[in-house]
Amino acid sequence: MKLILATLFLSASFADLISNESGQTLKCYTSHGWKIFDKSNLEKEHCSSRCYAAATHLDDGHEMAKLGCDINDYEETMLNPLMNRIQKAEDLMGKVYNLEIDEQKLVAEAKVGKPTIEKIKSREKLFLNGSVGLEIDEFELDLNFKGLIDLMNPIFSYPNVNSGLKVCFGNPEICHDILLGNSWFFTWFLSKMLIEKEARIVIDQLELKLSIKGDLGSVLAKILREEKFQAALDFQMFSYESYGWVYYKGTTSTSKFSTMIEDMSKYSILEYFYSKADDIAASICADNKCFFAKGCSENLCNYI
Repeated sequence: MKLILATLFLSASFADLISNESGQTLKCYTSHGWKIFDKSNLEKEHCSSRCYAAATHLDDGHEMAKLGCDINDYEETMLNPLMNRIQKAEDLMGKVYNLEIDEQKLVAEAKVGKPTIEKIKSREKLFLNGSVGLEIDEFELDLNFKGLIDLMNPIFSYPNVNSGLKVCFGNPEICHDILLGNSWFFTWFLSKMLIEKEARIVIDQLELKLSIKGDLGSVLAKILREEKFQAALDFQMFSYESYGWVYYKGTTSTSKFSTMIEDMSKYSILEYFYSKADDIAASICADNKCFFAKGCSENLCNYI
């Protein structure tokens, strides 16, 4: 959900940094500022960059919108009311319809319903079921996971260094009980995967099944040499009535990724996307009150 929120907010600020490379003059719908939305009262203007549109529900139920050549002055009108609703919401829905940046494309969708929100707030155990598919050139990795995670143990430190896990290889399985605090674990696990190609991992009540195809050694060598590679990621996760999925495809490299992380740490994630995104369209709804924003580069494309 953090990723979805970040991409939503980048849509609504620094819009002038995303320019139309062809330099053509576009005809765009305009509302002449933030106004209660009335599609019958829209005018048209010429924009030197892209067309933009954004709409958000106010607390009184009215829908405010701005259409035109930019979407600045957004914080008081959109961001603050949206964040207040998110903090109190019993149902959240977010979509990244399109995010294109430097030969890379991402789309995503997530829904978090009331039962899941209540479990997260009360820090109960949460059931997860999902998969990750990753392709790098000719190499493929598939991960499936299913089971309970303990929200009393913070997700970013789960499992912690004192946690034990069971790692199993082969058929019939040979299993190993491991403490993640062991410094040799990841080297050992990688060397085993190069040979076995499949593994089953049990962490408390969560089970993961991992398999690889292709030459992992070749991919690692390419990454170490900082060569470009084609990558595709398909992530899906379900929990009760809630779900999330992310699809990514693009050309990248170790140096490009490192530069991106460095820029994010230097300027913040939002500022990085503000300056780099080529195309963006996203929305988020809190209890059916929605925010939507997009930037586009065709005549009269910024309709709501």
